[in-house]
Amino acid sequence: MIQLAVCLRMLAGGSYLDISFGYDVGHSSVYTIFKKVLEAIDKRVDNIKFPYKSEEELKKLEETFAKISRGAMRGTVAAGDGIVFRTTKPSVADVDGNVRSFYCRKGFYGHALQAFCDGNCKFVHISQKVCASTHDGTAYVVPGISNIIEQEKLPTWAHIVLDEAYKCTEQELSPWKGKNLSPEKDTFNYYLSLHRQVIERAFGLLLAQLLEFVASS
Repeated sequence: MIQLAVCLRMLAGGSYLDISFGYDVGHSSVYTIFKKVLEAIDKRVDNIKFPYKSEEELKKLEETFAKISRGAMRGTVAAGDGIVFRTTKPSVADVDGNVRSFYCRKGFYGHALQAFCDGNCKFVHISQKVCASTHDGTAYVVPGISNIIEQEKLPTWAHIVLDEAYKCTEQELSPWKGKNLSPEKDTFNYYLSLHRQVIERAFGLLLAQLLEFVASS
C-alpha cells in the first residue's frame, strides 16, 4: 500500500523529498519504488487494449465517437495525445546520468505518457517508452498503434485523430494548420476537434482520480 501511494503521489506531481518524508522511505528509494510499481501494474493489468484485429470491436469504438459528432464524422476509432506528469528534478543516480531527458519543452521535469482512448474517455492504448523531452510527433512512432497503421493492419474505413503536433495521413488525422482556412477545412477541423477533445478529458479524469487518492491517503 505504501509503495502504491508513493507511485501515485509521484504521478500527481509530488516532490520526492516530500514523499520520502511523508512515507518514511529513503530519498534514493522513491524512484526505485516508482519504477517497481509501474512495472508491476504493467505486467498484471491487461484491460487496456486496442482491438485492431476485430472489426466488431472497432465498430463499437467508432460508435462512441459518432455520437459526439452526431454522425457528421465517421470512422474514428481512437483519439491520441501525449502528457507529461510533472515531478521534481531527478538525481543523476536515479536516471543513470540522463537527467536532461526528463526535462520537457514546457519547462519542468516529468514522466511522459502517450495514450489513446475511445469516445467515452476509456483508454485503449498507453505507452511510457519515451522520456519527457521527446516531442509528441516523435514519441508517437514508438507505441503500437503507429506500427499497426504503418503495417496496414487497421481496416481502411477506420482512422485515429491527433492534434497538430502529429503527422496527417489517410488513417492518422490531424487538423489543417494556419488561419483564414476555407469553409471545408475549417469544418473538418471543427469535427476533428470534437473527437480529439476526449483524450484531453481522459487525461483530466485520470489526474483528478490521482489527486483524489492523494488527498484521501
